[in-house]
This record gives sequence, C-alpha cells and structure tokens, in this order.
Amino acid sequence: MLKDTVKVAAVQLWIKSELKSEREGNIERAIALMEEAVALEADFICLPELFIGAGLSEPIPGPTTDVLSDFARDNKVYLTGGLFENANRKYNSTPVFDRKGQIIFNHRKVNLFPWEPTFRKSTPGDVLKVLDLDFGKAGVLLCQDLAIPETPRILALKGAEILFVPSRMPAQFLTFWKRLCRVRALENNVFVCSAGMAKQKWVGTLIVSPRFENDVVVECGPDQQVITAELDLGWLRETRKDSPLYHVTTWKEIAEVLPSMETHSFIQDRRPKLYLEEFKKIDE
Repeated sequence: MLKDTVKVAAVQLWIKSELKSEREGNIERAIALMEEAVALEADFICLPELFIGAGLSEPIPGPTTDVLSDFARDNKVYLTGGLFENANRKYNSTPVFDRKGQIIFNHRKVNLFPWEPTFRKSTPGDVLKVLDLDFGKAGVLLCQDLAIPETPRILALKGAEILFVPSRMPAQFLTFWKRLCRVRALENNVFVCSAGMAKQKWVGTLIVSPRFENDVVVECGPDQQVITAELDLGWLRETRKDSPLYHVTTWKEIAEVLPSMETHSFIQDRRPKLYLEEFKKIDE
C-alpha cells in the first residue's frame, strides 16, 4: 500500500575542487551530509549533479556507485547523485539506488547545456522513466532537463508525483531556476526536489510543492547544508483526481470556491490532440 507522506532530503554540497585529487574529499563531505539526512529520517536523498567533480568520469557501476550503494543499503534509503559516466560514450548521469542498494535506474541527461556536447563530449540520453517506489511514483531529471517543458511534463503524464533534480545551475540563473522549479511543480502537479552546489557559482537547492501560496517548502542559503521536507502525497493524489472548478455552475459559486483553493491540476485541462496537429504543422 502506498504511503500518504514521504520525507525527502536535498543535499547542498561544497565541491572544494573539480580535480581528481579532491574526489575523496567531495565524497566524504557528501557522506557526512547524507548521514545528517538519515538522522532526520529521510526516505529519499538527492545529491547534486556531478558531485564528485565535473572533470571526473567513471563507469556505472563503478567506485563511486559502490560507495553510494553501500550507503543506501546500510541506511535503507533511496538516493541519487550525479556522475560523469564513462561508458562506450560519455553521459551526464544520475543513478538511482533503492533501499537495498541496487541501481534501479540510471538517468542520462536528455537536454544538454550548450557546452556539454562540445568540450565535454557528452551524449544526450533518450529515456524518461517513472520509478515505482514504496511510497509512490518518482521521476529523476538533471538540471537543464527541467528547463525544457516537455521533459517534466512527460514524467508527470506517466504518473510521477515527485521530481528529483540534481543540478549545477549557474549563479546567473538562480532567480530563473527558483521560478522554474515553482512553475514546473504547479503546471505538472508534482513536488520538485532540487539539489545544487554550495559556496560557489553553482547553486539552487530547494523543495517545492504545487501550491498557489507557500509553495517553496524549504530552500538553502549559500552554505553547505541538508534540507528536508515531509511531502503530503495523499493531498497531491486527491488534487489530481478532481478540482472544485469542475463542479461550479455560477459566478457566485466560483467566487465562493476560489479563496479556499490550494492548487489546481492544470495538467487535466490539456488538449493533446490539438497539440499533435499543431506540432505536425511546425515540422512541415
């Protein structure tokens, strides 16, 4: 039976250096912060994108995923954290671990930042998957994936209730990133949990609810820290089923209903057949 609530944690990590010599230090800081999240009884922990260093690549599975696997198994938590994957091609990836420490999915970034395919030689991924976890349904994206509206929309249409987003959004994009997390949550009727970097130019760690008011549940300042939030999945599922706006028949009823509304499932008001026809015209 699905749970009505889940506690999620976003880790804002200080990457002291992107060099190989600092890999162990980055991992040690990540573990210390994940231990804080466990002490706070988190069910799912989200680390930032490329958290061991942007210039380091590893296979998946590999030495870093072994560490994450052991942590997930020993502490019985779900977790994800971004790595530069060295496979037959290079991918910006974030493997997802279940409570037994098994990799249940490896998301490869679908929408690359302009510099990623050039000097980093990254290849875009082509899979968007919703994970059936013991508390509900979740999707995982990486940074720029959230900025392209079709990507989170597809996961929401597939049933995702929470989107976990390891990120390295540049500081110049911080205002945009916060607004983006809030908009994506509301327009797709999902919770968004984003984890970024501390003390430097890659930032943006916050947990957002799809509410009209008080939608930012918690967010980080500039320093290294862990934030947690208990998300009301029962409330979310109810809001997805129905909306008071579908039952009003007069302007008086609308005026009475609107002040008490916390959210609206805008995704239910879509017209997909129209969009498909319009996309065909564009492609032509």
